[in-house]
Amino acid sequence: MIYVLGCLATAGAWFVQSDWSHTHYATFLVDAVLLVAFWWIAMRSDRWFPTWVTGFHLVTVVSHVASFVVPGYAFKLYFFLQGFWSVPMLIVLIAGVALDRRGGVADAPRTGG
Repeated sequence: MIYVLGCLATAGAWFVQSDWSHTHYATFLVDAVLLVAFWWIAMRSDRWFPTWVTGFHLVTVVSHVASFVVPGYAFKLYFFLQGFWSVPMLIVLIAGVALDRRGGVADAPRTGG
């Protein structure tokens, strides 16, 4: 659900700032919030794939940071990297859920104790 909300928020960010010839601050804000959300899930999960999703998204956020600190950053590469890491994230999400389902892992709530 967080991934879908992030996609919708990113689409909204495009309306705020559609020029990719410099740092895209609106998308950076969305990606930073998503990174915190993914990290929070990964730290509380007993499964492996949330950690991978968080790692892939971290690379996306680092590409934003690079555009802040490196003068003359290759903005075509910056634009490419923003979308590139979404594909591995989706593959890991699909594979992780499918493997958990095949292995009989249920989404039962944890009980206290």
